[in-house]
Amino acid sequence: MLNPNIETIFEKIKLNSKYLTYAEFYSILMSILYIIVNFILWNKLSSNVTNLILNLSIIAGILLISRHTHKFMDNKVLFLLKKIYIGPLLWLLYMQFHIYLPIINPYDYDKLLIAWDKSIFGFEVTKELYKISNPILTEFLQFCYMLHFYLPVIIGIEIIYRGQKELLADYTNKIVFGFYFSYLLYIFLPAIGPRFTLHNFAAINQELPGLLLTNFFRDAVNAGGDITIGMANPESVVNRDCMPSGHTLIALLNIIMAFRYNLKMKYLILFLGSGLIFATLYLRYHYLIDVIAGIGCTFLVLYLEPKVKNIFKKRKFNFL
Repeated sequence: MLNPNIETIFEKIKLNSKYLTYAEFYSILMSILYIIVNFILWNKLSSNVTNLILNLSIIAGILLISRHTHKFMDNKVLFLLKKIYIGPLLWLLYMQFHIYLPIINPYDYDKLLIAWDKSIFGFEVTKELYKISNPILTEFLQFCYMLHFYLPVIIGIEIIYRGQKELLADYTNKIVFGFYFSYLLYIFLPAIGPRFTLHNFAAINQELPGLLLTNFFRDAVNAGGDITIGMANPESVVNRDCMPSGHTLIALLNIIMAFRYNLKMKYLILFLGSGLIFATLYLRYHYLIDVIAGIGCTFLVLYLEPKVKNIFKKRKFNFL
């Protein structure tokens, strides 16, 4: 079995720390975590060697890109590309997480989350929201829900236009930290959500019809959760990523940061981000308790991310 020396990896990271952003470093830490988990679960994984090679490649790729693009950071195109490439990394590390989750925690906690909703609020929110459904609202909210990965791009573009590189670094670091933080929390209460448990998933296009693009957007979200059109038992393969609501966490983080930085688009971000959070319930992706947990986790991210930075600064890591 291959056994890369984790200490050696950290030494290389330290040597390259003056070229790395914290966002890149957080991505490296996730890959290191996956490597460790991959070894622990080695005999239970059919793709153990592939997983190992993938994560070592991610680490090597980040170190290579950061070192060789640093000298060209005055080039606006390369600077933008250095920020944008983190997006596909977030997705790659998200999808990879679901290889390990069913082994680490193979149970679904939907019944518990439903019970919490009923005991705290006295009703099932998605069923109540069905009473106000209409195609125009559905179309708008499905569009908002699709902005999960795009709101950060909108904010990033304005900050780049303003030429505030330090502000962009702070924003990117917090957003990336928030994404990875939500991934790790899925371990504790895996769940598939009310579209499968409280509603008939196969009937959602009839029960919540939109106008022009709703079905296209909905199919894209389903594909991101490993569901293909016409699949017989989608609940058996869909990603267990409901608790906490990562969509809520990232949307609220975007809203807070947009106002903290006093962006010109802050009210647009507030409007679209609020729509996204409401969409998690209206479109049956989340329970209300998931959304409340996502809100709480937003403030945890804002508190913890600077603390994590300080830990590594004290150990002479000089990330950007």
